[in-house]
Amino acid sequence: MSDERPEPARTENSVGDVSGGTTMMGRDITVNMVGPQGGGAPLYAVPAPPLFVNRDGELERARDFALDGGPHARVLVVQATPRGSGATAFGLKVLHEVFVRDPRRFSGGYFFADVERDGVAESVSEILRRMGVEEIPAGQRRRRDRLQGEFAGRGAVAVLVDAPAGVNDVLPFVSTAPGSLTVVATAHDFEFDEVLPHVQDEWIGIGALAAEHAVELLCAKAGVEPETDEDRRLVEDLAGYTGGSPHLLLQVGRNIRRLRRRRAAGALAAVHRSLIVPAPAGPRDGDGEGAGLPAPVRAAAVALSCHPETDFGAGVAARVLPGEDAGALLAALVEGDVLTAAPGGRYRFRTARAQRELGARAHDRAAVFGRVLEYYFGLAAAAHRALLPGRWLQADLDHDSAFPDTAGPRFEDGGAARLALEPDRAALRAAVMHAAVRGEHRRAAELCEHLWAYWFTSGLFADVVDTHTEVLRHALGTHRLSPARLSRLCVQRSIAYRRDGSLEQAREDAELALELARDAEPVQPPVLLTALEAVGDVEREEGRPAPAAERFAEALAVAEAAEPLDPRAVLNASRKLAQVRLEQGDRDAARGLLVRARDLVLLKRPDDLHNRARVGAALGDLLLACGDRERALEQWDAAAELHTRLGDDRRTGDMCVKRADALEPTDPAAARAALETALEHYTRAGARHLVAQVRSRLADPG
Repeated sequence: MSDERPEPARTENSVGDVSGGTTMMGRDITVNMVGPQGGGAPLYAVPAPPLFVNRDGELERARDFALDGGPHARVLVVQATPRGSGATAFGLKVLHEVFVRDPRRFSGGYFFADVERDGVAESVSEILRRMGVEEIPAGQRRRRDRLQGEFAGRGAVAVLVDAPAGVNDVLPFVSTAPGSLTVVATAHDFEFDEVLPHVQDEWIGIGALAAEHAVELLCAKAGVEPETDEDRRLVEDLAGYTGGSPHLLLQVGRNIRRLRRRRAAGALAAVHRSLIVPAPAGPRDGDGEGAGLPAPVRAAAVALSCHPETDFGAGVAARVLPGEDAGALLAALVEGDVLTAAPGGRYRFRTARAQRELGARAHDRAAVFGRVLEYYFGLAAAAHRALLPGRWLQADLDHDSAFPDTAGPRFEDGGAARLALEPDRAALRAAVMHAAVRGEHRRAAELCEHLWAYWFTSGLFADVVDTHTEVLRHALGTHRLSPARLSRLCVQRSIAYRRDGSLEQAREDAELALELARDAEPVQPPVLLTALEAVGDVEREEGRPAPAAERFAEALAVAEAAEPLDPRAVLNASRKLAQVRLEQGDRDAARGLLVRARDLVLLKRPDDLHNRARVGAALGDLLLACGDRERALEQWDAAAELHTRLGDDRRTGDMCVKRADALEPTDPAAARAALETALEHYTRAGARHLVAQVRSRLADPG
């Protein structure tokens, strides 16, 4: 049994067959993973179990516990001692056995939470995505509540929680719906009686394989059938060397198979010589993952293991391996089964455990991780320039950056930037969070600020909340980050919460941001007015225009008093205040503010297409309120054209919706056409909640 963690299959899966006797060996078969709605098989979003040997008694107990439908929700704890004895593989095998015997046992679906690799928050998001939830809440609490709501509405579900650090990592995935099952694969001793007294739990302990079963698993993985006494001796020696650890057995088996694929004579003897001298012994320092690879290739694997995500691109690999032939080393690591390759120059460590084992040998981890951060900062800075050109950054105010002035790529426009960053989305998120945990607080915060342009324009508010929360958790209340930078992080998280509809949390962050901005010494006007606007935005969203107007008026005063004057800050505060004045019915005040904003952007910032579009859209709102629909439509069309030039599909879709709202009373056909165009833009932008809203309107125009 192994602890390998293949990616969950989306449509079909290759699984191990069950043979008779005391062993379960792997003959590949295929099962449908996404069954039809209604009476078909439920969603099976769980990786295939790897090669599996023995454990008959334990498997029967676990299978019976899972198949018993009873009225209780159940938790099955699979504890592997020592670590590497195969808790994950056992859990996967249990769920597969249940699915084969009674697919409808867990009619709500079978799901996998790899909390060791992805963390709790992202694992919750991943299960929601696999359930088909279009709009993933940004707030972690709302995300967990949404998952529990999905569990409750789906009936009995089965969830495998892999390698949690403690009970609190398990709780978000425990469904209390009658008949549900949570399988916990761990090396730790967990107790659920106090936190989940209403849940029936069972414990199963598994250890190293007995000698005969260790030999069986090794031969199966290596693809060898010993025919001579010498071959049998070599296999028994190697099995003894692993101590019966399924993880090590599979690793040694892979090394043998790799040499056999190269048609090397005596592959079994060669691996034996590389590991055991002169007689069977326990693993030595320097053995383990990557054993048998040439020294430069193994050194490259150790360096790449410092990357914070199992998945990475060729670009960051070249930065991690400076002066080396990165392409040749990557090819050798793929050949050696350390990495798997994917289209687009992407690579992935075969398992998270393999990456960890290699990383334990890194003597210069901090330096290597520093190069990783510099690479991603180059991407983030280039994306910021393409997506939000001219926007101030904290380093501009402080005249100090935690990163060297490293040249990054150049993107033609915002669409190209988003397209380039999308494959690295998980790696970018992991880099920020890993940096915060490792004490690289300034670099983590600066990455957050630059990546905001990508996350914000792509609607990835869950990424904003997860990364900013990790940085703030380590830095708030300490000297690690300045009040001004902390304020900026709180503003960005507040916007993410507000876009998510979590107004209470958005208000808390905005008010904290304002408090921090006022505490900065000296007070920095851009930081202060941004925090004031964040509070005003929440108050406006809450339907409180009077206090919102006060905040925007103060922000405008701060912008006007700043030296040197920032026209963008003045026009932005003017526009926000004008929109509130329009909501309050004061059209004259709104007109004066918007005309000023228009003049500023045209005269002082003509290249600021983003704000030209936003001011134009607000002028359209004013014109419609004054009864001039035709000129309002012209303003929105002009704003849409500017947003399109910027590659901002979400805001282009917003202009189309405004057009539809204005046309609907008199020209339903034109309004419907505008909604269909909005749907196209929202779909390209990945704005799932807006897609759902427009589809609902198109389906039910009344």
